Amino acid sequence: MHRACFAGSAHNSKLSAPGGEPTYGTFLYTKNLLTVLHHVRPTHVVFAADAPRDTLWRRTLFPEYKAWRKPQDENEDGFRETQIQFKRCEQITRALGIPIVGVECEEADDVVASIVARTVNRADEIVVAATDKDFFQLLGASNVWLMDPYTHDRMSGSQASVRKFGVRTNSMTLYQALVGDSADNLPGVKGIGSKSAEKLILRFKNWEGIVTAAREHLLPKGIALKILAAEEDGTFELMTKLVTLKTTLHVPHWSSMRFRGPDMKNVRPLFEALGFNSLL
Repeated sequence: MHRACFAGSAHNSKLSAPGGEPTYGTFLYTKNLLTVLHHVRPTHVVFAADAPRDTLWRRTLFPEYKAWRKPQDENEDGFRETQIQFKRCEQITRALGIPIVGVECEEADDVVASIVARTVNRADEIVVAATDKDFFQLLGASNVWLMDPYTHDRMSGSQASVRKFGVRTNSMTLYQALVGDSADNLPGVKGIGSKSAEKLILRFKNWEGIVTAAREHLLPKGIALKILAAEEDGTFELMTKLVTLKTTLHVPHWSSMRFRGPDMKNVRPLFEALGFNSLL
């Protein structure tokens, strides 16, 4: 939803409904959501939502988490337009028959991970329509797929993370803790980039092995000092907590996510009011 609104703003900011309401992000989101539903043809579907940013437990644990994402001025036109479209996207999601699920103090990624963990042994196939690299942590089971909602490319299995990051799925949290994530303002272990992390994981397998190698002088001195510092000051432990998806949240039973299709009595007038006739 966020990606659609901001990408739409950059590419087609003049698109609006007959009544003047901005719809550039709403249209892009709706078009891609309908395309995903067409490609996947799900029996069950859910939209996971973030809790309010200031309530997130990750920000309590690490105040710098996503701190670079400065809140917009509520008086700015861009802020108002974005908020209007977010609300419209939620309205359209519900009109299409998709429940929206959120958990207090939690992010959508953790909600998704918990739903996947709860349903993986019941479902023939689970498709997570998202581009966030955190979701590569979920590709341990052969019936879980990641799908880019814009290109519709699909990936599954531990080899997907090898192709993308050079490490297997069961090493993704270690990789992310080492490298960090600039999108979330997570520094990782200072001085360890993606290539160094890949080499360390492939050679020493886990954090304990990497620390032992640093203590036994099996690593270049500069890297060894950084590894030992992250072990001693708790940086690595903190980063691991922050990047690891939760899989045990209390989420609705999968039966409540059964997809029965859109209610056209609600969808048609809504789409017509927005000028989305091409999507009907």
